[in-house]
Amino acid sequence: KAAESDNLTQAQKDKIYSLNYLIMGDSFISVNGGLGSVIEERLLHGGDTTVYRYGVVSSGLTRPDYFNWPNEAQKLASDHNPDAVIVMFGANDSQNMTDKDGNLFAQYGTQAWADEYAKRVDAVLETFGKKNAEVFWIGLPIMQKKWFSNDAAKLNAIFESECQKYHNAHFISTWNVLTDGNG
Repeated sequence: KAAESDNLTQAQKDKIYSLNYLIMGDSFISVNGGLGSVIEERLLHGGDTTVYRYGVVSSGLTRPDYFNWPNEAQKLASDHNPDAVIVMFGANDSQNMTDKDGNLFAQYGTQAWADEYAKRVDAVLETFGKKNAEVFWIGLPIMQKKWFSNDAAKLNAIFESECQKYHNAHFISTWNVLTDGNG
């Protein structure tokens, strides 16, 4: 929407539309018709823009045995050399962490879990920081079920905290934007 604003000059609009974008994440990104495809469509409106969208359904940062996003981020950064990265994870991450052998590593809700999760978020951010890419980490939206919203709020706090450690990382809260009059 920002690029459509009458407040931007044509030069600013041209700059937005002449970047190499990477959009990555879980189901919110991967599913056609979801947030990832909407962002992709908007970015492809003119200019010399390239957009690579990569999402994996049911993935996240807690289960590298299923899909290892920190490793994949390194590969994506190398393969696509993005100027800007849009990231969204977390809907699948409110679960215990296990090691490669399936043994409990960190129980969800503990400080050990939060510390390890923050390290995994940091690994993704560091990868793109080394490439001098701007990272826009989209927070989880408010959820219909209260327990799920509480989990999302905890994850969003980690995302925001880790983004604050990098000059090129920006946390984007969706919470208030997607809250209706009933909460």
